[in-house]
Amino acid sequence: MNLQKKAVGVLLSLLILSIAWTPWNETIPSIAKQREEDPQHRIVAGTLEPSLTYQKQNGRYLFIFSVKNQTEREQKVTFTSSQTYDYILYRNGKKFFQFSDRKMFTPVYEERILKQGEELSFRNLLPPLPKGQYTITWWLTDPQWPEAKATMSFSVN
Repeated sequence: MNLQKKAVGVLLSLLILSIAWTPWNETIPSIAKQREEDPQHRIVAGTLEPSLTYQKQNGRYLFIFSVKNQTEREQKVTFTSSQTYDYILYRNGKKFFQFSDRKMFTPVYEERILKQGEELSFRNLLPPLPKGQYTITWWLTDPQWPEAKATMSFSVN
């Protein structure tokens, strides 16, 4: 009788252990699989790819800053004021001008959805510049996209 109680106790212990162990074995891979299938947890290739170009127009420089959605899904760009970008212009290595200096921007909340391959562009015509070596760095003001920044150098003779 005592041996029978021990055998039943051992069998119950094994049954409880197998029940307790089974969910961990099956749940962890299923959670990982759910994460892989969930678009929020999928690895997204690419980013918002920045580009910066300029054209000379009657002694002035028209700069065009663009960001293109190079990811596998739509991306949201959020602006919390009327300022959507900023740039700094350096002349001969020293800060010459910053777009946002001495400006006030209206507090506005705006979201722009960029579909795959879609581009968002901004233009700014600079006044005539004195001779020198220039570098301009331009970026989006959305802090969620710090890599949406472009820099280029040019000369004014």
